[in-house]
Amino acid sequence: DRTELEHLGRELDSTTGLIDALRAQDHEHANRLHTLLGLLELGMHEEATEFVTEVVGVHRATAEQVTEKVRDPLLAALLVGKATVAAERGVALRLAPGTLLADRVVDPRGLVTVVGNLVDNATDAAAGSADARIEVGLRAEGRTV
Repeated sequence: DRTELEHLGRELDSTTGLIDALRAQDHEHANRLHTLLGLLELGMHEEATEFVTEVVGVHRATAEQVTEKVRDPLLAALLVGKATVAAERGVALRLAPGTLLADRVVDPRGLVTVVGNLVDNATDAAAGSADARIEVGLRAEGRTV
């Protein structure tokens, strides 16, 4: 059945996007740990404390901003992961001021595929530019996002 095949293809795209986001988070985490280890080995304990405080604060702020405005867990996780991927490539990803998805999305997997592809394309286009940034705006009207 072609419909089932298309559905599986979209689901695979969604899963691939989430795996890419997790890979970027793992890579960024490893870099941070290496930096922290280097600071500690050099005896720079105050700098290590400042580094950890800053890193945790930035990640928590991004995650809190997303989960405050996007209540669907799959879409929120995607956006937090994509923000990490974008940052790794020198692009800042922010939510537009009017963004609000107060409830779970009817078809989160489909929306994850669409938003993931749009953010990937925007990241590719913006990477390498001075002060590169992406702004994602989402809103719901009834059951439509």
